[in-house]
Amino acid sequence: MEGLNRLLKLPDDIQSQIKRDFGSIAELYKKVFDLNKEEHGLILSKSPRLIEIRNELYDIEEKLESYGILDGSDITSEIASDYGDIIVTKRIADLNKYLIPLGTDFEKMKKWLKDKYGI
Repeated sequence: MEGLNRLLKLPDDIQSQIKRDFGSIAELYKKVFDLNKEEHGLILSKSPRLIEIRNELYDIEEKLESYGILDGSDITSEIASDYGDIIVTKRIADLNKYLIPLGTDFEKMKKWLKDKYGI
C-alpha cells in the first residue's frame, strides 16, 4: 500500500487540507482506488463513464497540487499501482491453483520463460 504510505508521509498542513476536503486520508485513498477499479472494469468498453472517471482523477490531482504537492498524478499513480498489485497477486494465486496440480507454479514457469525465451 505504497500510495497510502505516501499520503501518510505528507506534511501535516497538507494532510489537514486533505482531511478537510475528503474527510480523511483513508477516504481520499479509497476514492482514488475505487475510481481505478471502476476504470479497469470499463477499459474495454466505450462507456462515457471512462471520461468521467478520468476527469475525476484529474480533478483530484489538481486539488492535491493546490495543496502544494508538486505533481498530484504521482499520488494517484501510486494508488493505481496498489490496485494493480492486488490484481496481479490475485491472478498469480488463481494461476497457481491451476499449475500446482500439474507439478509447477507461477515462479517456476516465469523462470523457465525467462531462461528459455528471455521474456
